[in-house]
Amino acid sequence: MKKIKKVILILLIYICGLLMTTNANAASANISANKTSVNVGETVTIAVRANAAAWEIHITGAVSGNYADTSDNGENTSVTKTLTFTPKAEGTYTIKMSGNVSDGSNNAITSIGGSVTITAKANTSTNNGNNSSNLGNSSNINTVTKSNVATLSNLGIRPNDFSGFSANKTSYSTEVPNNVESIEIYANKGQSGQTITGTGKKTLKEGTNTFSIVVTAEDGKAKKTYTINVTRKTKDDNSTENEKTEETTNETTSEDEVEDPAAQAFGLTKLSIAGVELQPQFQTDVYEYRIELKENLDKLDIEAIATEENANVEITGNENLQDGENVITILVKGDTEDKNVAYQIIVNKSVENQEETNTNANKIKNIIIVSTVAVLVIVVIIIIVVSKVKNKKNEAFIPYGGVFEDNDVNENDSFNNYDNNNDSNIEENNDFEEYEEEKPKKKRSKGKRFK
Repeated sequence: MKKIKKVILILLIYICGLLMTTNANAASANISANKTSVNVGETVTIAVRANAAAWEIHITGAVSGNYADTSDNGENTSVTKTLTFTPKAEGTYTIKMSGNVSDGSNNAITSIGGSVTITAKANTSTNNGNNSSNLGNSSNINTVTKSNVATLSNLGIRPNDFSGFSANKTSYSTEVPNNVESIEIYANKGQSGQTITGTGKKTLKEGTNTFSIVVTAEDGKAKKTYTINVTRKTKDDNSTENEKTEETTNETTSEDEVEDPAAQAFGLTKLSIAGVELQPQFQTDVYEYRIELKENLDKLDIEAIATEENANVEITGNENLQDGENVITILVKGDTEDKNVAYQIIVNKSVENQEETNTNANKIKNIIIVSTVAVLVIVVIIIIVVSKVKNKKNEAFIPYGGVFEDNDVNENDSFNNYDNNNDSNIEENNDFEEYEEEKPKKKRSKGKRFK
């Protein structure tokens, strides 16, 4: 039993060490806020905590920040970073955390994620008197503060997009070939609550076409107008270029060869994204694509190769990708003004909450630990039962053992008594013989004498 107790004690110590190791050495990071419901103008403190040997953390959304420490010293260290956020308008604000942390015990790298949501409400109670008087004569004034910002975050056309957009620049000019009969104007809001007019599909006439895009702020008063001047070239302007193109084509193409029409177009000859499939499949003359992004990535690995070696390829919108719809623009600019083509990739990012994933991983880990403990307990119980059964089998079983032992004693006693009796009988016999020897001898009669 002492050995069994020692085995049980060792198993318990091992299980406790396993639990402590599992919980203590895991690298982790989380984000939290001291308040999740505030009034407009009230400051919120955002805390980002990491327990790891090395980390790379990105904060995006209502506030942003990047924290990194790649000097892995082999031990997990707890670090806390704080940011402040003051909502200026009523609404809901989300602050997200993403990145990676490294565990010092086994150098395992873990992806992290999380978010906090701040709800900002209008300050509906304002005293018109001295707040310190508390005379009860103050009147409540219902006020709602709305944003007066009326700027866009992006603006462009499809196809033949232009570059150089800036929120404060309100006028843009670009040229398109004569074969472009219509375009689509797109615009992205600078803040939620804004309204935009003037976007959508537009028909082009030859010459200059002017389009106005009006942005109205959330308060309904502040407005800003952006102007796009699109010049569609006339056929005469394109005739010389078309003749040159035909001559070049006739010189380089034999009678038996038929070139791909898409290969003759200016733009991209290759467009791909690592780990993601474009919809539809890429073609040089297809300018809009869609992808579904399930990973928590802030930036995509895009490979874009122009049809001409001297063309310039510019990629915008491929940073700080947010949940929901993101627009990435790839602008290809040639050595002439008419060689200006834009491709757009609409990224629909929908990443599951990393905290739920971590919770599920922890649940699975706990289930494994509990199962291990249960198996060990069952093994110990089996060892105890088998040991007891063996001990019982080793014991000799003698029916009526006590009775026979007493009889043996009695028999021995009887035998001893018998020996004693024999001894006494022998002694008596000896005495008898001695008695017989001591008997007086009878005198022999010599006959009667007659007188």
